Amino acid sequence: MPPKSKWWKYFHEGSEKYRIDRFHSKAWCLSCLQHYARIKQDEELATVRSGSLQSVRSEAEIIREDEGCSLQQSYLEAMTYSLCSHGCQQGPSDLRQTEQDRLQRCRQRQESSFGHTLPAAKHQRVSDSSPFYGEAAPVVKWPNSKQEQFATDLCKLFIACNVAWWAVEHPFLRQFFATYIPAATLPGQKVLSGRILKEEAEKVLEDMRHEVNGKFATGQTDGWKNIAKSSLIGSIVNPWLLNIFNISATVKSAENLLALVISEIKYCTEVLHTVIVAWCTDASGESRKMRRLLQQKFPWIITVDCWAHQINLVVGDYFKLKSTVSHTMDDALEVAKWFNNHSRALGLLHDQQVTHYGGRALRLILPVITHWTAHYLTCTRLLELEKAIRTLVLEQHEVLIACVGDKRDARDKAQSIISIVVTESLWSNAVNCSLTCYLDMLQKHLEPLTIAANVLQADNAQLDTVLMTLGSLYGIFSQVEI
Repeated sequence: MPPKSKWWKYFHEGSEKYRIDRFHSKAWCLSCLQHYARIKQDEELATVRSGSLQSVRSEAEIIREDEGCSLQQSYLEAMTYSLCSHGCQQGPSDLRQTEQDRLQRCRQRQESSFGHTLPAAKHQRVSDSSPFYGEAAPVVKWPNSKQEQFATDLCKLFIACNVAWWAVEHPFLRQFFATYIPAATLPGQKVLSGRILKEEAEKVLEDMRHEVNGKFATGQTDGWKNIAKSSLIGSIVNPWLLNIFNISATVKSAENLLALVISEIKYCTEVLHTVIVAWCTDASGESRKMRRLLQQKFPWIITVDCWAHQINLVVGDYFKLKSTVSHTMDDALEVAKWFNNHSRALGLLHDQQVTHYGGRALRLILPVITHWTAHYLTCTRLLELEKAIRTLVLEQHEVLIACVGDKRDARDKAQSIISIVVTESLWSNAVNCSLTCYLDMLQKHLEPLTIAANVLQADNAQLDTVLMTLGSLYGIFSQVEI
């Protein structure tokens, strides 16, 4: 193995590898390190004088302790060429002279190689000064306390903006921070989504313990499926999130749900030191049976339905009252669905809105079963766009039919949608139609139920809120002819 180059006496070789190089380590210029250490000592001396620090670290301690974080932006590759190319103005004169000689030889070779070629363009200029390689002095990194706060806030930022953890490893993101916030050291993906996230979760848990300690609480359990189609069960208390259980491989029975609820009650009692006085679930068969079993085991716990779910069931019952109600809603959904499924027709509707509403264009809304107020929003949006839709159908009837192609079924469907739109009874009063035929009446009937659903699904909804809401709904619909 050949001996090390003489230039190594001016550099410090680290223990970590240089980026993805498996053979060469990171290296630091000793002159740069000493310059950095002197800057840090001056900062620490000022801190000692203010009484916030007991003593100033030595140069060796600063270099050893800061190598892993504060000096990450100033390392070199441990190769002789890289070391000699480091044009540090703090370094020894022989090293700087060697670099200048090397650059001069390169310049002479270029002149000899291209001496007989055409002259350079007028806009090209050759500088007489030597190029600068590396940093004259390392960037002074933030102290550990500020760096930890930065990493914590970065974790919160990723969560609040729904940014994937791998994004912190993206080269452009790291280049952005290195350019505009060079004093900050970005944590890696594993650190950000591991240690830092766990520390923040512990802080949230501690805050929850402080808020609910010694208080009476109402628990609530509900299930859903995540993006991976896993069946999850979660619980909350007033309205702090407790634990999430993956029950994908478990039988969805009242007995298994009861076991989960009992474990949550035990967690609230022993860990959070709260007193559970009530438990709430939706109105499904297994949930209702679980509440009955829970009350048999804990007679002092009040078990209640989730009235936000109940209001959604009332909306379903409303559509079953008369066929004209469901037919009107079906027609409205068919219109919204047809436009959303045909891009050209949707584009024509967009242009028609810009013409009628002065540059403002809205999207049609289709209801989703888990979005309890979506049927009301569908009716409201169609009524907002009534003028644009009806004008488009009347003025560009043939164009809309041509949007679907030449198939007979598609053209018949387009014609049926046009017939629905031009029918007066869908939108407003007609002579021989009951009130439930009209979309505007349907919207007015759904509005109180929509408000009730939002009131009863709020974080601060209580049993007296349910009673007042039901009384208000009774008063409203007692005066409405359905």
